[in-house]
Amino acid sequence: MYIEVIKTQRFKFINYCPVVVDTENKTCIFIDPSWEKRTFQDFVTRNELRVIAILLTHHHLDHSHLANYFAKYYQCPVYMSSSEIEYYGFQCHNLKAIYPFQNLLNLEHIPSIIIHQTPGHTFGGLCYQIDNALFTGDTLFNEGCGFCHSKGGDAGMMFDSLNYLKKVIPNEVLVYPGHRYHHDLGQSFAEVKKMNIYLNIEERNDFIQFRTRKTKGLLNFR
Repeated sequence: MYIEVIKTQRFKFINYCPVVVDTENKTCIFIDPSWEKRTFQDFVTRNELRVIAILLTHHHLDHSHLANYFAKYYQCPVYMSSSEIEYYGFQCHNLKAIYPFQNLLNLEHIPSIIIHQTPGHTFGGLCYQIDNALFTGDTLFNEGCGFCHSKGGDAGMMFDSLNYLKKVIPNEVLVYPGHRYHHDLGQSFAEVKKMNIYLNIEERNDFIQFRTRKTKGLLNFR
């Protein structure tokens, strides 16, 4: 198994979309595919892969833009948390809900996918852990975390979600967020904890005040 990260862009939005590849069985999973459908299709064709699922961390367009198209094109299921689906009325071809009591997802020959419920950026955000990799969408970046001011977002829930991740994610796990500012994707969780101020704020109220302050450059992704 290996991870191919596809960089996509539309206007100011730059996304990093992981593709988890099972080389032995020639299958793959898309995580938060967006913007450049031909780039994904070329990768699949070039490597003679079969797409078996799409995992969505949350509903925002820059993470779910191609889910409906690829679900039809590859005839594969799309997974999202039930709370995200219900709260935002998200609709998609072949959509499958992941419920709060589900902590594992099994897809053919891919190692068991651990489901982490991480609301905060949105009402029903998820992180997915596959083998030694954690896919965090907009919950956790190398240098920060997702904003919490849009509908369904909540800085208090973000604090709780990040503290949960600190408790359950081993230091050696590699982190793959949906965006980057400076550092490359695939940093160890131990390194992310060192460089990320949001993982080092101990008091909930302090975190809420800091996360909800006015900031510039939120979308200055690289």
